Amino acid sequence: MKRKLFLTLAIVMAFAAAVPAMAAPQKTNGYIEADETYGAFAAAEITKLSGSQNELTITIAIEGNIIAEGFFHIPNNSAGEFEVGEYKVYVSSYGNDKIDCCFITFAPEPKDPYPQVWLHTLHPWLRYWNQTGNYVFDWAAHDDYFEFLTNPENWDYVSKNLDAVQLFGYITWTWTDGQVEAFCDMVKATGIKVAFEMGGMLQYQGVGPKGSEAEARFWFEAEGLGQTAILRMIEHGVYVDYINFDGSISRVMGTQNDPRKTMGTPDMTIEEACDQIVWLIKCYQEVLPEAKFNYLWNFPNHSWKGGYALTYYNDSQRRMGWGDVYEEMQVLDAAVKASGVPLVGFTIDAPYNYRATGDSSMISRVLDFEQEARALGYRVAIVFNSDVDSRASSFNNLSGQFYKESLQYIDDYEKLGGSPDVYILESWYNRAPAKHLPETEPYTLTYLAAEALRHIKEGKPIDVSGLDFRVPAFTWKWPGSGTIPSSGNGNGGSPWTTWTNSGLNSGAILAVAGNVLQLSCTDGDPYFALDPANITTYAGLFGIGARRLSVEAATQNGGCQFLHLRLKNYTEFTAGTFFFLKGSEWHSISYNMLPASAEPGWQDIYIDLKSNPDWTGTINRLRIDPAEGTEPGDFFEFELIELIRY
Repeated sequence: MKRKLFLTLAIVMAFAAAVPAMAAPQKTNGYIEADETYGAFAAAEITKLSGSQNELTITIAIEGNIIAEGFFHIPNNSAGEFEVGEYKVYVSSYGNDKIDCCFITFAPEPKDPYPQVWLHTLHPWLRYWNQTGNYVFDWAAHDDYFEFLTNPENWDYVSKNLDAVQLFGYITWTWTDGQVEAFCDMVKATGIKVAFEMGGMLQYQGVGPKGSEAEARFWFEAEGLGQTAILRMIEHGVYVDYINFDGSISRVMGTQNDPRKTMGTPDMTIEEACDQIVWLIKCYQEVLPEAKFNYLWNFPNHSWKGGYALTYYNDSQRRMGWGDVYEEMQVLDAAVKASGVPLVGFTIDAPYNYRATGDSSMISRVLDFEQEARALGYRVAIVFNSDVDSRASSFNNLSGQFYKESLQYIDDYEKLGGSPDVYILESWYNRAPAKHLPETEPYTLTYLAAEALRHIKEGKPIDVSGLDFRVPAFTWKWPGSGTIPSSGNGNGGSPWTTWTNSGLNSGAILAVAGNVLQLSCTDGDPYFALDPANITTYAGLFGIGARRLSVEAATQNGGCQFLHLRLKNYTEFTAGTFFFLKGSEWHSISYNMLPASAEPGWQDIYIDLKSNPDWTGTINRLRIDPAEGTEPGDFFEFELIELIRY
């Protein structure tokens, strides 16, 4: 059933003092239902010309904004239908320059405005399947789930600007009738559209031939209606606007459960799987005739144009993943266009931390996907999120890191030239973000949505550079005060005082005052290094052997990727150097700092280690050269030095 908008028939009349009855045509001539003009308003004006001709101006407006205008020459006292843009308008005139009636006889169905922003609810923990095969969820994981879905007052800005709320279909099966009704009331009050993410089909059942209506209908009845609140929503006058089928092709082909089948023999062909999706959409149209459908791929688990799936990159038997997205989208496109079903968009999910992995940059693959999908005529939806849960030990605020990486992903993608039609903000994970509400509290899901909406809808630049939630892999500090001795653990044996004088520094005198390491230059090449004798306390954290430092360098799966220096520069020098010993060879990375004349105070400097090709494997010693060319008395202070994993 169509969602009608507002009463839109506009009749502009001007009556003369006395009008002959025959001058007014039948007002119902060409009349259509007023609510089928979709918010459009028609108005007409006549300008008298010489002779029997007049100029007719017709304007079409929506909410006071003119969207179409037409100019016509008409004879005196005439009536007719006129094309104005995509609209048709009936106008009758009398008395040379007067309008008797003006109304729309045809209006095109409005197109959804793009770009859109969808917000997907957080996922409650699936505790177990009960004895009857039903889901049991731990709602305490996100105990504001229903408050979010039913009370838009707690997310006022987001509710007024968001295009759609997306739900996991099978979770709604557990909703009570009261929760369904409250959700429907929220949808009606806000005008937000409803999207469902569905598995669609799980595996071949054998109830009919492969690719058949019988197979599709089995899953439509089992998952589509059997485990969702769709029918109960319809009872309350709310219809699902969008359905995202997640991975149905790989599910019924069996390649999702066993990626080896992609390189071997799948349970059915891509053509059969796509035919079955077409039948599935036809089944859904029986209860949702106005719904639009998208198909979703989990990008890291799939290959792309023959390139290996990044999740299985190093697995020779499964490196093609669940299937090649490019091949599947071509076959699906052909099946959809042959059938005429309303599959309007393609969706991909590729979390932030997959964006530069394997033999090809994931974010470049995403951009290529967007271009290929759009060339076939489809809307492109991208899920912007982060798999921060898998790196939980590296951050002190998972919600904050999810917020940062999701927005950074949007910014990075747009700077590459990406422009998706739909931005989906979604977390697949249990711990990040921790809450939906309120939208004013960092870093809830609606707080993220509000910031994304301000960027996408209002053009506000994204800047998350000041946010740092990383937990250091190792931190060096200097508690207390005193002169660092030339050997031993230093400063009373404190394990934190590991940067020492014991033959590993030169051109400087080191001391500790007020929890700060002070370096006073004595010549033109000062430096200090980590004394291997002082780090045996940390054996086990870095695999440190006696008298040696062994640091895990940057790798594909993590490692120490940044060095953080918090320092004060009391000189006019603007560059320093970080050295690291790998085997018997020293390597260097330069860093920049502000001079004392700029009055910067404490400076936080992050040295990108992972970009240096030599920062791999085991690193045995670290050294800081704060400047080169110094004079005696030049002075630096260090509050902390940290190795950071991400």
